Amino acid sequence: MRWKSLNSAIPFLLFSLIYRVTSEDTGPIGEHVCTVPKLVDSYEIQKVVRPTTLVDYETCADITQGFSCKTVKTGNKVTYERRLKKIEKYVRECCEGYYETKDRICKPDCNPACKKGRCVEPNVCECDAGYGGKTCASTCSFGKWGPSCRNECGCENGASCDPESGVCACTVGWKGEKCGEVCDPEKEWGVGCKEKCICQNGGKCDATTGECKCPKGYGGKYCLQQCSEGMFGEDCQFSCNCQNGATCDRENGKCLCAPGFKGPVCEEACPDGTFGPNCEKKCSCLNNNNCDAKTGKCICIGWKGTQCETGCPRGFFGRDCSEKCQCAGIDRPDSKAACDAITGTCLCEKGFAGADCQFRACPEDMWGQKCDQQCTCLMDNTETCTPDTGDCRCKAGWTGDSCEKRCDKMRWGVDCGRNYKGACVCLPGYYGTDCKKRCPPGKFGLDCAFDCQCKHGQCNPVNGKCICEEGFQGPECEFGCPAGTSGAGCKACECGGNGRGCSAQNGTCLCQAGFHLSDDNKCQLPCPEGWFGMDCRHKSACKVPGKPTKRGATVAADSGVCTCTADFKGEDCSTQCPQGLFGQACKRECDCGDYFCNQETGQCSCPPGKRGRRCEEACPSGHFGLDCDFECPNCAQNGEEGPTCDGRNGKCKSCPLGKYGHFCEENCPAGTYGKDCVEKCSCDAGECDPATGKCHCPPGRVGESCEKKCDAGTWGVGCSSTCPRCANGGVCDGETGLCLCRPGWQGRTCERQCQPGFWGLGCEKSCSCASEFKQCHPETGECACPSGTQGDQCSQPCEPGFFGPDCIQHCKCQGISTATCNRFTGSCQCHPGFEGEFCHNLCPEGRFGLKCAKECGKCPGEEERCDAAIGCCHPDDIQCGKAMEAYLKMGNVGRGPSFWLWLMAIIAIIIGVVFFCGLFHYRRKYKKEKVPELPNVVYYNTEDKDANEFNNPLYSNTGAFDRDLSQHNHVMTEVEEKDEIEQLKGRNIRGKKGNDYATLDDMRNSPSTSVGSPGSSSQYENTGAAWDAEKQNYDNHKKNQNYYS
Repeated sequence: MRWKSLNSAIPFLLFSLIYRVTSEDTGPIGEHVCTVPKLVDSYEIQKVVRPTTLVDYETCADITQGFSCKTVKTGNKVTYERRLKKIEKYVRECCEGYYETKDRICKPDCNPACKKGRCVEPNVCECDAGYGGKTCASTCSFGKWGPSCRNECGCENGASCDPESGVCACTVGWKGEKCGEVCDPEKEWGVGCKEKCICQNGGKCDATTGECKCPKGYGGKYCLQQCSEGMFGEDCQFSCNCQNGATCDRENGKCLCAPGFKGPVCEEACPDGTFGPNCEKKCSCLNNNNCDAKTGKCICIGWKGTQCETGCPRGFFGRDCSEKCQCAGIDRPDSKAACDAITGTCLCEKGFAGADCQFRACPEDMWGQKCDQQCTCLMDNTETCTPDTGDCRCKAGWTGDSCEKRCDKMRWGVDCGRNYKGACVCLPGYYGTDCKKRCPPGKFGLDCAFDCQCKHGQCNPVNGKCICEEGFQGPECEFGCPAGTSGAGCKACECGGNGRGCSAQNGTCLCQAGFHLSDDNKCQLPCPEGWFGMDCRHKSACKVPGKPTKRGATVAADSGVCTCTADFKGEDCSTQCPQGLFGQACKRECDCGDYFCNQETGQCSCPPGKRGRRCEEACPSGHFGLDCDFECPNCAQNGEEGPTCDGRNGKCKSCPLGKYGHFCEENCPAGTYGKDCVEKCSCDAGECDPATGKCHCPPGRVGESCEKKCDAGTWGVGCSSTCPRCANGGVCDGETGLCLCRPGWQGRTCERQCQPGFWGLGCEKSCSCASEFKQCHPETGECACPSGTQGDQCSQPCEPGFFGPDCIQHCKCQGISTATCNRFTGSCQCHPGFEGEFCHNLCPEGRFGLKCAKECGKCPGEEERCDAAIGCCHPDDIQCGKAMEAYLKMGNVGRGPSFWLWLMAIIAIIIGVVFFCGLFHYRRKYKKEKVPELPNVVYYNTEDKDANEFNNPLYSNTGAFDRDLSQHNHVMTEVEEKDEIEQLKGRNIRGKKGNDYATLDDMRNSPSTSVGSPGSSSQYENTGAAWDAEKQNYDNHKKNQNYYS
């Protein structure tokens, strides 16, 4: 029985000793280790005395009972149980601010933990390159880089640098190690100037956008196209204002005038006497004749010849003497009629008047100063009787003083001046024996003997006069139609027969007096009754109800007789005074020299730019046009005279600075200034003053040429406004005054970080993090992982032993066998059988399961204990005791170098114990008492110092004891271990020499319940002293264990 008890005790002793030895070498090693007192859980052996009864047999005289009578004795059963208490114990642990790793090394602890770096001292982070802040959670601010952002970037022109390497990341348009070099506009552009400029024809790239800025004269996306007609300048951005067919210089916009025009925009026709481009050439025409403003060819009016050196022959007038006068009788050799070589106005012989000299001063059969002489002509044979002399002019075929004779034979024609020759004499334009054939093309005159000289037309076969093709004119159709005319005969603007020209601006016809425009722009409508003058603006003073108004007549209100105005004559006032005459009955001669006079008043009709009775005065300064009625106020001042202009057309002789145009009505084109707009502006930005050339800088620019940007902190026109204080590295825009925020910031002054889920410039980019919250770093877009996640996109859970944002915090749970760490909060979720903040405590005795919430009940065996994990009592289940095993392993992950030496010593002790037990069993086998139910006597040491006291020792049946051992075949607890040692001590006492209590009878014969030595009490006392000494050694051993553990 004792052998079985020892067999049960050996595993317990083995486990206990191994645990004690291995527990001594726990705790951290190396630097930052402190030894501190600490209250820890400890179990002590406590004596428990319980009342019990003992059945025994005594010798008696009762033969029926075999002289052995049953007796019942009462007493106390003494046991030792394990009790939990808190004791102060010096333990090795990491100093304050440090934590222990699995390798038993103390490392500094930072709280909050370092996100992008490592903890080098308690709550001191050494950040990775590119990160800074107390916890290394933020990237380096603008202008900083390196570990803990200690280095300055030194980048220029608003560039940032890589927070890890410090390499400058140049803004658009800059390059170089420190971004101090601007992109070459002819070669490169963009970020780091890495984009190639592909602008053509000398175009330059915008350093920021790459957009081509084309040179003057070119446009298009890549400066491939020359400016289209009418456009000029850089990028063809300006419109030309050239007129009258002028071409525009694509570079500077200067108008290249067509022949016949001049002026900044070629708006002015060449003045008389000049021709060619810009009217730079002088005409060589004589006799006050002008030349064609385009070709310089003389336009001879009343003259002919290349230089108008020959006057018109009698009977011809107009341009190159090409028009035939229509005056009556002018063809007669003796006629005294003539026509004005310029206007064709008939200059009648005496006695005749009218536009064509067809009006006689006297009746047809009368003549004389007073028309009181009777003509002697036979009127039937007479063409006319001259009103001044009474001479008879006979009709063809008659002759004589009174035209009373027929022509003689072989004579014919006027005054019988033609002679018959017996053959047909063809009229001009015909030929042949019968004169029936028209002259062939290119021939004219008598017998078609003359060659036509028409260059662009056909000639009249009779007189050779050229009939010009449309668009040509002149005696030989050698001239093109002048400006303002077109079509056959070079009609003026197609205004009809009553037009006096047309507007040079819009082609609107200007009608002669007495007519106004119709809907089709023709001067065809006469003035309504009662109105007269230019465009019928004047109301007539001569209006007879129900009767027609004679042109130029005044109707008396009482008689209704027309009284001719001074410019008409005749009974019906239908005959206008000829040129050179005016007044009542056209009897007064004009005194206007080279100018016409008003046929009514005799007032000279002055050309534009002249005024006065005889047109002897030029228009005063500042006036021009007919009668000098118009003002030219925009022209440059000429001292006290004021603005001066050409009196004829109003063209300013000189424009004020910064003005140009016919009337100086326009500012200088963009890019030019000064007098006549010939100076070039030198502004880098903005526009220049058209008068002075001074640059008007746009917002954000200053300097004489607007070459400087606003200094930091200022903005606006003249950089006169103060910028708001831009926070967080924002920069004030010199043009608008708005803060240009760095990536990750927004707001009027860049005072707000991007809203969660957004990042970058203007906070326009969305975070790509896989986490639920979509949070990322507002500047870089780097994901800021919420608790429990890690990785570039926060898509990976924390690894075991870590928790919190980015999984950088260490869990403090005691081990994976006792608890699970929550990866979000770091809280420990205890496994069944453990409790406490870090799951470092076993469930209290009597409780088990999750959170120790279940009660064990009572185990059937007195020495059995409830397993804290699953509540089992028996060791049959392989899981029973696992909780205690995990608890004992807490803090003992590493082993010191003395572990294996101790293990070998323990194994040697165990072998010795086994040998001793075998020897003991062998001796007991031969000394075993024969009574099968002999109780075992166990001696106990009590709290008092009396080693001889016997307190009703426990007697137990051998079979029952064996059953108990079978039920407790498991690793011994500390209480079982000590009980077994106490029992061993008792058996050792019984085995000592001199112990006479070999049988139960020896004990029965003892005179008292206190059991002593059969011989003497001192012998028992010595035994008790030996027990006490061994007990003291055990206690000392326990203390040593507590000290080193």
